[in-house]
Amino acid sequence: MQRTLRNAYKRTNVFHCAYTPHHRFEDDVSVHHVMLTRKCFPSGCVQFRWRCKQFDKGQSCPRGYQFIGRSCEGCKFFYEKKESYNSELKLSSEEYESFRRELSEWEEWLDEVRGREVEFRGTIHTVKPHMKAFDGQRGHHLRFTGWLLTFREAIIGYDRLSDPVYVHVSRTQMSRQGLAAGMEIDALGTFDLDRGRPLLTRFHRIEVLAGRAFVPSESEALIAAHKGATFSPPPEKCMLCERGVLVDVEGEKVRPGRPNRCMLCLEGIPAPGDCLFHLKDALSGARGPAVTSASSETPSEASRET
Repeated sequence: MQRTLRNAYKRTNVFHCAYTPHHRFEDDVSVHHVMLTRKCFPSGCVQFRWRCKQFDKGQSCPRGYQFIGRSCEGCKFFYEKKESYNSELKLSSEEYESFRRELSEWEEWLDEVRGREVEFRGTIHTVKPHMKAFDGQRGHHLRFTGWLLTFREAIIGYDRLSDPVYVHVSRTQMSRQGLAAGMEIDALGTFDLDRGRPLLTRFHRIEVLAGRAFVPSESEALIAAHKGATFSPPPEKCMLCERGVLVDVEGEKVRPGRPNRCMLCLEGIPAPGDCLFHLKDALSGARGPAVTSASSETPSEASRET
């Protein structure tokens, strides 16, 4: 019997947290971030904020700095303030019990498929370059590593997953298969999770059931990797846009508390506020980029960092 599952890890209507880095998400964070990454429910979490006694008094810095940074360490006016935050439930007790059952069913299913080769069927929603960013002294250095297929839903094994699924394919596979948005495909792949997002790798035995073949522009991806400007944190409208590419950041400078993902715009627009890509849709009355939410109750992106 086929089961229909939802990705309980990516629900953002369960917890609310006022921890400073969450402000860009309006303090609504995913179940995966709260329960598995930070493990801050119900015990809460701690943040240490840099403060300056001179700034607290409204006076200027004796060293001439305008902001508090690492150069301030060792200064007699510099100190750290400890702040505690508790993740708050947005659900009633009955709703929370229902969520716990949903989470238990989701994790039991994950135990069945994680790390295993599974049968896969779905219709491609978008095809985007798969990039990695390496944080260096001169900013992010991008590297094109293949292609990322996104699916709004998919059949995995015998069960239907009614939330976004991501598939990584190599440059060679894409050149040979010519996969494109709108194609319905059958394949085999190894199932795993990437920060709560279902991700299939080692994708093979791909059979196109419907849709025309199309070879995506690898040259565009290489040019974007070489010249593309990145920005962070990734805005929601860019994550939902077919021209926005979410990029993992690696390197020595990456540390807890710093953004570990950035956004690359394939249109070459360096600032989200300057984007006019969907203006023609707005003028014609068409809808903007579709929301691929992991929660049917909260229209937020499935791939947000938290």
